[in-house]
Amino acid sequence: MLLTLACSHGEPFEVEDHASDGLFAAGDPARLTFGEDVGEPSWLPDGSAIVYAGGALTGTPPDRCLLVAPASGGSITSEVCNAAPLADIVDTWAWPVVSGDRLAFYYQNSVRGISPTIAGIYVAPLAAPAVSAPVRSIPFTAPDGRFYVAASHVTWLGSGELLFIGYSEQTVQPCPLCDPIRVEYPLALLRGPAEPGATFTAVPGIAFPTSAVAGASADEIYFTLAGDSRIYHRVLSTGAQTVVRDFAGAGIARDLSFSAGRLAAVVGGKVKVWLEPAGPLQSSDEGGHLQVLDLAAGNQQRLTGDDRWFRHPAWSPAGTALVGEGHAVNIDQDPNAPPEQPVLDTVVTPRGDLWIYGAP
Repeated sequence: MLLTLACSHGEPFEVEDHASDGLFAAGDPARLTFGEDVGEPSWLPDGSAIVYAGGALTGTPPDRCLLVAPASGGSITSEVCNAAPLADIVDTWAWPVVSGDRLAFYYQNSVRGISPTIAGIYVAPLAAPAVSAPVRSIPFTAPDGRFYVAASHVTWLGSGELLFIGYSEQTVQPCPLCDPIRVEYPLALLRGPAEPGATFTAVPGIAFPTSAVAGASADEIYFTLAGDSRIYHRVLSTGAQTVVRDFAGAGIARDLSFSAGRLAAVVGGKVKVWLEPAGPLQSSDEGGHLQVLDLAAGNQQRLTGDDRWFRHPAWSPAGTALVGEGHAVNIDQDPNAPPEQPVLDTVVTPRGDLWIYGAP
């Protein structure tokens, strides 16, 4: 069983001329947060604020809460936490995304953070998010008989339907003499109505997806696949599919965001893919470079250098600002070594914060 570790350094980066395309001006980005366990940002529909998950301010550590902060920077304006207020229950909110006046999100709680007792995808009023009846409880068995143990990349398809990635798990052996381990990996894209107790079914023909977002209409999506350098476009009603961009030697593409004709993706960096008989099982992801594309103009720009990698970018509604979860990177390599010499080690800081390019 082979583990591939995609780390893009040196020549694979394929740095473009940042000044020629004008998607973002020099001097970006700006830091928005100084928190703990910060990530998965999304925008309010008017572009005024960002909703994201992060460590508790007034809740009970180590709860991970739902937070709202101005897109222009400043103090947090809202915190939702302690859906289960008992001291030994750890609340975890993740993947918040807004449509109109409704908020979709993933939530779980667990006793002392060990094993989830409640988990699922929920929809609630944006003005008063609460954990009530789940749209989809997790784990669950889908109509096709597949069993899903986790979820990520929750997104809206129009105003009444949700799309998310469903995860399975498998035992893998890292090396011939190593003990087997269990890994969770993305298996399918699931869609269904945004109402309690909804039935979610897999989007046909898409296996091992690592990100997915709605396009210009609710009938189209952009998505990426495990171990793959390409961004795909799919018309849901017809199944028609095309490749939008292949980053080739720049590395594995994932973590898409789309708005106002622009795409953002995380490319390269450090991500594990287990090559198993079942297929490529993509697991831990420590981030990579932000690539942005203007689909109409054909412009492309890599925003980041080697000192900070990103995860989970999110375009503003107008497509003029991009926020993402940034992590400091230390690449250890002999400065006198030739370019073809492998990097000795890459250390990515696990603690990230939100950084923003452009202005909403």
